[in-house]
Amino acid sequence: MKYIVNILALTFLVALVFGIITFKKTDNFQSFKDKIGQPVDYIRRGSEALKHNVLFDFSDRKGKSISMVKEESALMSLAPKLFRNFSRPDWDNFWAVIYKPVKEKKGDFGLKRYRTKDEIRERFIELYGNTFLSFGSDDWGYFWDIVLGENG
Repeated sequence: MKYIVNILALTFLVALVFGIITFKKTDNFQSFKDKIGQPVDYIRRGSEALKHNVLFDFSDRKGKSISMVKEESALMSLAPKLFRNFSRPDWDNFWAVIYKPVKEKKGDFGLKRYRTKDEIRERFIELYGNTFLSFGSDDWGYFWDIVLGENG
């Protein structure tokens, strides 16, 4: 009896392996593989997006200094009509355009990134209108030097 059970189990195992090998050679296997691969790929892309956003939050690539008084006074001399009457919330909103990350939709997931200079320029023109519309290339160079610490 003991040998019969072992022989039956071994026969079942051989039949199972043979069935898997035969199934793998059929067109149904590719369809099955694609169906299984979709959720796995979705989970992989989701985990990569999560990893990117977490690492982005911990990286210190672009951060404003604790006190922006020096930069704010330089901006007041650049465009006094605009910045003279700025309150603390106005300054916070201004700096948020530059330093706060935005989430960009990539497929099903959002990835954090900083705005580009062109996006910052467009946003300031949208928010503050004529002051930034009248900026020439020298004004923008001075502006970037003040807010980002670079001339560009």
